[in-house]
Formats: sequence, C-alpha cells, structure tokens
Amino acid sequence: MMAVNYWALWLRIGDPHQGAEIINRLAVGPQYQGVTGGYFDVGTGQPITPVFPANDAVAQKELWNATGGAAAAERLHLVTTKA
Repeated sequence: MMAVNYWALWLRIGDPHQGAEIINRLAVGPQYQGVTGGYFDVGTGQPITPVFPANDAVAQKELWNATGGAAAAERLHLVTTKA
C-alpha cells in the first residue's frame, strides 16, 4: 500500500519528493550552470512561462524590494547599486 501525503493533496502542491528532485537537479545539473531564476517543469526540467502574477515585472520588483533581495544581492556582490 502506498502512503498518501494528504497535506500535499489538500494544498495542491504536488508530490514533495518530485519537487525536491527538480530542486536538486536545478542546483547541480550542468545544463543549469549560470542560470539564475526562472520557472521549470517539474517532470522535464524544461523552462516554462509562468502565469500571472508570476510573469508581472512590476510585482517581481516589488517582491524583490520587499524581501530585501537587492540588499542581499549587494552583500553577496551579485549586483552593484553604487556608482
């Protein structure tokens, strides 16, 4: 008998093991080296186009600023905001 993750079904988030597998693949897969950000198909690993609001550039910038993304990126020397 197969165990069912009822929380995953209730939250409609899919299979956590499959979700973890794609995260691992994106982190260490050579085909993703140098890729920063994006949305990927859990099964194939191919890039996908997100639906609204994930594809809204204004919302992305607001989230980036609200969560301290710019400050963190600067601390990690990923971006430079000073001239």
